[in-house]
Amino acid sequence: MMLTDASSAKNTEMLTVGVQGFGYLIVTDKDLNIIAASENFKEFLNESVTSIFEKPFSYIVSNFLPNYTIDIEEAVRQILINEHDRNLLEIVLDNKGCYLSIYQLHGHVYFEFERKVVDGVVFFPKFEAFARILDVESRGVWEVLCDYISKILAYDRVTVYQFAEENNGQIIAETRRNDNLESIYGMYHSDFAVLSHARKIHLMNLCRVTQDINEDPVPIISLNNQPIDLLATNIRTLDAVHRAHLKKVEIGCNLSYSILINDKIWGLIFCQNIKPTRINLLKREAMVYMIQWTSARFADELEAKERDFNERIRQFELTLKEKLMLKSDILSVLSSFSKMICDFANADAMVIVDGDRIYADNMNIGRQKLKKLQTFILANSDQFVYTEPQFTFKYGHELGIEMDRFAGIAKIDIDSSRKFTLLFFRKEHVVRRTYMDKPVKYLEDVKANETFETEPHRHFDLWHHTIHSSSLAWTEAELFFFGRLRRLIKESINQKSIEISNLNEEVHNLNKALDAYAYTVSHDVKNPLSAINLSVQMMLQKPDMPKEVKDRMLLNMKQAVDLISDLLVAIHDFSKIKSFSYQTELLDIKPSILQVIDFCLLRYDFSPSHIEVGDLWPIYGHKTLVYQLFQNLIGNAIKYSARNENPKVEVYSLKEQEFVRYVIRDNGIGIAQEDLKVMFDSFKRLDNAYDFEGTGLGLTIVKNIVDKLDLQIKVDSQLGIGTEIQLLFPIEQ
Repeated sequence: MMLTDASSAKNTEMLTVGVQGFGYLIVTDKDLNIIAASENFKEFLNESVTSIFEKPFSYIVSNFLPNYTIDIEEAVRQILINEHDRNLLEIVLDNKGCYLSIYQLHGHVYFEFERKVVDGVVFFPKFEAFARILDVESRGVWEVLCDYISKILAYDRVTVYQFAEENNGQIIAETRRNDNLESIYGMYHSDFAVLSHARKIHLMNLCRVTQDINEDPVPIISLNNQPIDLLATNIRTLDAVHRAHLKKVEIGCNLSYSILINDKIWGLIFCQNIKPTRINLLKREAMVYMIQWTSARFADELEAKERDFNERIRQFELTLKEKLMLKSDILSVLSSFSKMICDFANADAMVIVDGDRIYADNMNIGRQKLKKLQTFILANSDQFVYTEPQFTFKYGHELGIEMDRFAGIAKIDIDSSRKFTLLFFRKEHVVRRTYMDKPVKYLEDVKANETFETEPHRHFDLWHHTIHSSSLAWTEAELFFFGRLRRLIKESINQKSIEISNLNEEVHNLNKALDAYAYTVSHDVKNPLSAINLSVQMMLQKPDMPKEVKDRMLLNMKQAVDLISDLLVAIHDFSKIKSFSYQTELLDIKPSILQVIDFCLLRYDFSPSHIEVGDLWPIYGHKTLVYQLFQNLIGNAIKYSARNENPKVEVYSLKEQEFVRYVIRDNGIGIAQEDLKVMFDSFKRLDNAYDFEGTGLGLTIVKNIVDKLDLQIKVDSQLGIGTEIQLLFPIEQ
């Protein structure tokens, strides 16, 4: 690649963001024509930096770096090929040793010069030595790293700051060499501008150095006042708000590093001195690799803890499963494991509810109050796993529960019947935090169980934040345990002898129902059979009857035959559902639903413009049963709204945390409130539905499919306004 010449100067403007005095910056476009430079580069030019604008960078090379022409051209060639590359050269500029970093950002090429400095601290980071220290240390990784960095850099204070989920964070490790800098270990920063910006720039550049906080920035002069992005620039000065913050706490020098865990900013390391201090670029870069290595080791430790936790759960599951297989009483088995279950759940107490039977561990609660509590939670959440760390604070007065009993609760319903439930309770855990800055976001919305108190301080805007009437929130690991425990108990229930007893009872009830069906069928079939018989007799007796009368007789016979056929098909479908053996699978139900809709549009002469179809998420189920389920529900929605002057039917689904929720809504004839309780009864025709074709078995089939697939169904309807039916399909098989 050849560097070409060009020249011309244009209007410029000093930009507010600048660089530090120990370095220089030149920025070019992709054609390597100079478009910006730090003002201090005039030291080499003996004139304004605007004089080199629109000249090729080869002008700088030939006049100031002639011995590095080939090296610089090769470095530029590489970063133009790969915009994420960053090449570093050691050069001599004006008889002084320098580092030259070359990189690309937003279509610009950056040439960043940093003067070398004699490092007064002879220590250099060594991976092997640090690894040996970690192996013998009982303290955590970050505490040991703080000590090691303090030794290598000889800075007054080294701290590790961990970001929290709410974008605030806490100092979790600290080493101090200078007692004039007070300890900030354990303190918090709220989500203020300094850290928000730091989080952004530390993703782009893993190390930031400011040798002298009190030094004025060197301005950047640019061609045509165009903005120059300095986020990737090592010698970039701190923002004014950040410098003001460090001046306030009497910091003279600041060096910060990113902590990346799984390619995300997990935290920052701050190395701070009271006096201005320079650290050589190579040592800073070596520390970057040291911190990356430490971060990887820390991530490995987290994964090892997670594997250990999962293995403990697996061993617990094997033991519990063995006991559940040997004993028929699930409640007694779980009660014998209550201490271990509470340990995994990190709960202070638990209650197991199996129908009318109750087992309590470290919790004394009356049957009526327990039922009231369960009913209240179910009315507010239909999730199988429910947690609320501030339950008593929010709802205790309404339910008559005192804070000294428990603060937080977790509830696990094993299946959709909600008859087998585990409840976990946690005591109040008072949270106390001290912020080094005013927590503006939290002060805008102070909860009734929070207090904020300010404390005068020479350096910080100290605020003490207290949260009471709350337990610790349940962690992802604990929620994972809840899910595993729920699946295990559910599987065990399905394998128990109690299931055989229930099936026997179901068979008994089915036989009774079929007897009733047989009576109803024999009764209902008599009328169409009589119509057929009468029509045949008249046609035999009067063979010369008028064609018009004969056609009417034939039509009556055809309608009677159709009615009998529909009735028998419905009975047959119902009986198949009761005895059907099936396995569930993940179904793309969209084609089936669209097919059902097309069939119903033709059958009921329903305009496609009156039906709206939204997202149709995949679900777990049996293909045939799910088809019958939607065929009945969508068919009813279209049939009973077809006579409306402006009919409307909606079919869509929502993907939630534990369920895929399908909604079928119409503006048809609706269902009276008193009929909602009997709408699923066999052969039940509702009073306002007799003018419509049907046998009364459609919703009975729906109910049995719902029970068979362990789904939840919710019906909301108003007479003359319409009906909404919701089906909740579990996301996990």
